[in-house]
Amino acid sequence: MEPTLYPVLTAWGFTTDSFQIPEREELDKLLRSVDYTQISLEHNALIVPDGIQLDLGAVGKGYAADETAAVLRENGVESALMEFGGNILTIGTKPDGSPWRIGIWNPDSEGNLGILELAGQGVSVSGGAVHQSASDRQHSRL
Repeated sequence: MEPTLYPVLTAWGFTTDSFQIPEREELDKLLRSVDYTQISLEHNALIVPDGIQLDLGAVGKGYAADETAAVLRENGVESALMEFGGNILTIGTKPDGSPWRIGIWNPDSEGNLGILELAGQGVSVSGGAVHQSASDRQHSRL
């Protein structure tokens, strides 16, 4: 994920739950400030040029998931399914040896868009309905 995309996500309403379709001119202007290569590290200081905003949410969740999986593996866990707010990470397969089956929920209708089978892999999903509660999503996992 591009960590400097925050202003564009906000223009679409993904950060505020006030969804909208921004004007092309607004997007063109915002996209001129989307470029992680303009950010630099000098000694212990992160240099972020004026007009660039960072959103490390996706990076943070991915890092947290990877670190959690590492701790579990170090402690002998061979089978696990973890969910970090739209990020799903698996360790190995289910205890019976079959892959984990993850339903991708369709927010526009009942049921799933599809089913993913994972074994020692991860997947991240997002969209307008990602802010639902875990109990509301429970039906999407098989």
